[in-house]
Amino acid sequence: ETATPSASASASTSASASDAAHPGDKKGAQKSDSAQSSVVQSFLPLVSSVVAKGNSVVVTLSRPSLAFPRILTQQAFGIIDPSLFGADQKLTGSPVGTGAFRVESFEAGTVRLLKNTHFDGQAPELDEIQISTLTSSDKRYFALMEGHIDACDQVNSSDLGQLARDGYQTPGRDPFSLVYLGLNTAHPVLKNISVRRAISHAVDRGALRQYYPQGTSDAQTLISPSFRIKADDAKDYTDRNQDMARSLLATAGYDNQVIECYYPADVSLPWMDTPQKVYSEMVASLIEVGLNIKPVPLPWSEYLSKSREVSSERGITLAGFYGMYRDPYAFFGPVLAPLIAEHQVRSLIANAPSDMTTGLTKKSSDVPSSGGANSNVRISATPSPQPSYSPDPLMPEEEASASASPSPSASPSPQPTAVAVAPSPRFTEILEAIRTADSADSVDSQRELYAKVVSQLGQFMPAVPLLNVTSKVAVSREVQGYQTEQNAIELFGKLRKS
Repeated sequence: ETATPSASASASTSASASDAAHPGDKKGAQKSDSAQSSVVQSFLPLVSSVVAKGNSVVVTLSRPSLAFPRILTQQAFGIIDPSLFGADQKLTGSPVGTGAFRVESFEAGTVRLLKNTHFDGQAPELDEIQISTLTSSDKRYFALMEGHIDACDQVNSSDLGQLARDGYQTPGRDPFSLVYLGLNTAHPVLKNISVRRAISHAVDRGALRQYYPQGTSDAQTLISPSFRIKADDAKDYTDRNQDMARSLLATAGYDNQVIECYYPADVSLPWMDTPQKVYSEMVASLIEVGLNIKPVPLPWSEYLSKSREVSSERGITLAGFYGMYRDPYAFFGPVLAPLIAEHQVRSLIANAPSDMTTGLTKKSSDVPSSGGANSNVRISATPSPQPSYSPDPLMPEEEASASASPSPSASPSPQPTAVAVAPSPRFTEILEAIRTADSADSVDSQRELYAKVVSQLGQFMPAVPLLNVTSKVAVSREVQGYQTEQNAIELFGKLRKS
């Protein structure tokens, strides 16, 4: 496998995975047609072409990239024959690989791995491994206790003590997950930068840590601390300061307008084992500063699509992810993807030929706009009488720790004073800074450049970082030699059972 940087690149703007992960460089995209050039320069894919040559795969990039080889050499990724994917982009056959195990089958939430007799390395001691998907920590806990499984990930913090007393190993992972609030900058209220910064200052991160294993820490930036990338002004945008939050809302002209908050309601995730409890604790701190939040609990399948669509209806998304490879963009990418999609759609519409018959130009007003990074125009949306909080109808058994907005007291509190708000960089400037950092000629240089990106993201506030999350693995007494890392796929061949 070889990767070759190229001075020229394709003009494709298809929304592929590589497009979303790495919006392209402006260099080398000079076109005579100014409209097409605008689209290409803003969203040029990192990968220009992939060609098979004999026993080699040649990947041509539109610019140098430090992230690309990190992605390509990660054990969790591989090259798969495209014909194995069906119309729904799911595998229809067993992929061919070179690891210690081969995929025998995957159905009903279970993947069956058998020993690969063609493996060149040391043969694994186990003949078969089955990996099952259990959607809640309770299911995983009882499956382990009853002997149906030998190990499980994402153990509930409340179960750790009992597991240890019963003789189960509970090794921990390094914090490589992030939980955050995604802010839709196209929302009528959240397009105002003062409101976004107010939310960041209002959140009580310390109250959220009770729902996570020991080792979880407050997140000041949208990147794992393991990368050692720091911005001196990070605390200026993330420290809890309720008075500042109220003043920023006064600056914005906020007057009880509803902000919808999406969160998953039926799953247990590496970055959030109990979504309802985390949501309830989080929203309580927003209500305290006067924000009117409408809960929107969604089943996982619906949550995935609605949290990513280009829409002005979504306000806040309680979200998170597990870092898949050791590169800063593994953390920036999921956060910025909705904004990239919005800007890409608007660029395509704005630059569409006047005689286009697809209807894009006629529907341009339907596409939300973030209004620019410096948008601080006072909010004009009509206030809604809806309550700030109502219990989750999907999970009535869990009592919410949040309560409705307090009623006025006999002695009214003083009105907050509006404050001056410094402008932030435009989103396109942030994308350009990310491309520059990824094209750095050394890791040290990249770290310095990404420090600038971290600062810019703190000013623009497309999302509010909450916690750097760790997780625990529970292993039965019969399993020996189990190791945990951010990604432990390559360690399966070392598993042993007594």
